[in-house]
Amino acid sequence: MKKMISYLTLFFVLFFAGCTNYSAVKNFKNDAYFANALQNTQKKDFLENDKVKFMFTATYLNPVSKEFNQSNKSFIISIFEVNENSIDLKEISAKLNDGLATSIKPLPKEHIMRDRLPLKNHWAKYFIIEFQNNDALTQMLELRYKNSTWLKLKFD
Repeated sequence: MKKMISYLTLFFVLFFAGCTNYSAVKNFKNDAYFANALQNTQKKDFLENDKVKFMFTATYLNPVSKEFNQSNKSFIISIFEVNENSIDLKEISAKLNDGLATSIKPLPKEHIMRDRLPLKNHWAKYFIIEFQNNDALTQMLELRYKNSTWLKLKFD
């Protein structure tokens, strides 16, 4: 009889616990900046012999924040090279809709934008890339590091 009561008690506890309106999403704060940055972030891997050689992440900053110069198209990119840790700025090439980058600058470690990016890699090197503003609706960002082929990231 005691077994039956304990089984019934367990059933009712589980039944009523499953009917609550508690949601795990309530534990996360509503951060519109993070959500907007995540929507404007793309990630690509460069594979060689079925192994990852480079990892690229790009965040299109203009729709994310009004802090950035709206007369230019601005991106933060991160590059992680799997086997090496020294990334030379001279070996990075970037195009946006066939137009070359007007500036590529390293992003300092203490820069506030590094903490606000949705995809972080503590071992990657971060750069801010700017292009002249062309009013194309789709943005085709192409990144190239060393002698790799162009990796294409599309931002709408």
